[in-house]
Amino acid sequence: RRSCWLQRAHCVCDSCKPLDLGPSVRRIYVYMHHKEVLLAVDTAKIILAAFPAAARLVIAGLKGQPAEAEMRAALEDGAAVVLFPSDDAAPASALAGPVDVVVIDGTWEQAQKLNARLPGRRAKLDEHIVEELARGEGRQLRSHPTAWREVGTLAATRHFLGALGVSSAPVL
Repeated sequence: RRSCWLQRAHCVCDSCKPLDLGPSVRRIYVYMHHKEVLLAVDTAKIILAAFPAAARLVIAGLKGQPAEAEMRAALEDGAAVVLFPSDDAAPASALAGPVDVVVIDGTWEQAQKLNARLPGRRAKLDEHIVEELARGEGRQLRSHPTAWREVGTLAATRHFLGALGVSSAPVL
């Protein structure tokens, strides 16, 4: 019980003011690995709190979610991109909106598996942003020889939205 109280005492979700995505991004789908759902330190939940009108949670492996059907349809129609640093991913600076964005949330091993389950286009941060984040505020707690593996979900999303012209991204 006490640990639950401490987690709630330090939660910032209720203090997130609603942000606007503007014209370049229609929706954000947070595609979350089921093991992330109850973690108190999961920063992707801040994305959901910051964009309550436009962000939808999709829990991987949970059947019957209307948001998952909507996300998959957008990916299959080409109206959405998955934010994932694959070799074939387009840099954010090359994208034109409006677009839906699928943000994968989990460890890198979990994220790779979730990415493999999704159809559609991939997009990634521009290389200079990844290098900046790996050296500074977007860095994970553990270092890794591959720079993009040091970038956290929230930082990657904030900078990706900024590259797409979302004016509220720096506040995220």
